[in-house]
Amino acid sequence: MGLPRIFWLTGILVLLGIQSPDVGACSSFSLPQSTFTGRNFDWHVGHGQILVNKRNTKKKSLRMFDTDQSVDWVARLGSVTFNQIALDHPASGMNEAGLTVVACQNFGEGNSKATQRPTLNEYQWVQYQLDNYSTVKEVIEHMNDIGISSLLQELHYLVCDASKECAALEVSIAQHQLKVFSGEDFRIQALTDTSYLEAMKKFLSYESSGAPKLQIDPFDSSDRFLYLAIKLSAVRALSCGPCSFESVFCLLAAVKQPGFTQWQIAFDSGTKKIQYKTESTTGIGYLDLAAFDFSSDTIVQAVDIHEYIKNSPKSFHAMTHEDNVRLVDESMSYLGSVLPVGGDLKLKSYPVVLDTAVIHRVQW
Repeated sequence: MGLPRIFWLTGILVLLGIQSPDVGACSSFSLPQSTFTGRNFDWHVGHGQILVNKRNTKKKSLRMFDTDQSVDWVARLGSVTFNQIALDHPASGMNEAGLTVVACQNFGEGNSKATQRPTLNEYQWVQYQLDNYSTVKEVIEHMNDIGISSLLQELHYLVCDASKECAALEVSIAQHQLKVFSGEDFRIQALTDTSYLEAMKKFLSYESSGAPKLQIDPFDSSDRFLYLAIKLSAVRALSCGPCSFESVFCLLAAVKQPGFTQWQIAFDSGTKKIQYKTESTTGIGYLDLAAFDFSSDTIVQAVDIHEYIKNSPKSFHAMTHEDNVRLVDESMSYLGSVLPVGGDLKLKSYPVVLDTAVIHRVQW
């Protein structure tokens, strides 16, 4: 048996002189008793597109490996997502019901390989949840209906909704299914790049040691989780003020990895609004889901993440096949060698055409 694909990726990046991905790739959290969720997208490159995904759209999963079993569905809900790899492969997003899903890397777990049931890759899983479910409860109820077949690396997910419910979902490699942390088992509503239980051990040790003065290394996943845990435990004492977009960005700034944090995104599931920043441009982008048309009368809409907009759907354009090809090409410049031969072509041709209300997809 070969090495897990995440180790292939690590070795390739080292050969290229790029810092190993175990530096960390995400910090995410939900402010307690609120509808605000924040995430730092930490990675080597910052390209990406914001997509407006339509409801009542027929979809078929991308089958990357011979052991993958296809999934067919019709999107029940529209969504706004932040994509770097390809269409329908978001890193995070919110749907029109307010469900928010954020994906973070989870180093140390290896790669999942679901068997004997339909599968989605780790990024398309995010889109599937946004397409189909309105609440965290629904996600949990159906979380093991479909398995995850990792495309690049293991992820874990922060899922929150408009009722202030949040949960973390992580893949159990041994059991080939997702496990959930919710309620009292998810008292610290945060994820970095360490498994939730491992990160909590450090926080509980810190508490039991009398909470000494904290000095964190922003490039250390456990340190970032510890900082977030301390602040979230005392959220009412936050110097950033009450729960708001400003307090989300305040916490995100505190765990920012210099030169590595590419996007900062704040979601409000209650008002269904999003604010975001990127490292290479100035200003704050504003998105109000109420302003977008999610009907299938038109196709997916797109805008480059660096083109700041203030709640103006006019800034978006109908996504083309070329848009998706460009998105894949930019990603493959540093991930292409990790995918199976022909994997980039599958991602590029996944939406065969983008010129009708229904996106037609390749039958692999």
